[in-house]
Amino acid sequence: PQNPKTPTKEQILFIFYYMSTLSKLALLGAVSAQAGLPDGFSFAISLDSETGMLKYDVTIPENTYLGLVYGKGMTNVDMVVFSASGFGSVTDHWSKFYGAPPEDAQNDYMNTQVDISEGSYTFTTYRDLVTSDPNGEDYQFETFDPLEMQWVVNENTADMKKHTKDGEFTLTISQDGSSAVIQEDSSAYLAASAFTVATWAALMM
Repeated sequence: PQNPKTPTKEQILFIFYYMSTLSKLALLGAVSAQAGLPDGFSFAISLDSETGMLKYDVTIPENTYLGLVYGKGMTNVDMVVFSASGFGSVTDHWSKFYGAPPEDAQNDYMNTQVDISEGSYTFTTYRDLVTSDPNGEDYQFETFDPLEMQWVVNENTADMKKHTKDGEFTLTISQDGSSAVIQEDSSAYLAASAFTVATWAALMM
């Protein structure tokens, strides 16, 4: 019987590259599933070129809510809640503790439009970078530092019940104030990329 051929270094490199690439792609899919919103939910935050205000475009299914949190956790953080029931509403909140956050005395979201179609609510609303909230219960975009934020959703009710899913993202406003960029948490994908680089490094030694 013939002895099996020993694979060449190039063949071994190709196999490991193929495996590590598949691993990275699989993790990228997992990141999208974990960091992404449930089906039917979407949001975008941009800087309106005409008004200089933050513009929020949000779409969610009927009888649900989506909250955007300016920071981490539930203690002393600003948030906005989009509720898909009745005519739809956009409410301004300041969370002081874990639980349903009370509404601000002043709602700093303005020029709100709501379109209801085929069981879906689409919101467009605006907020100043620096608001005039009399109680200091708004996050103020006084610098261009990236802001770590959270989204929370309840897929079963528009009432302020505990959220069913949540995720994290970073909001960055450009230095000239011309745009706002949302970046999802991609730590798992970066870890997979590091695995690919480490694999190549080990094999090339």
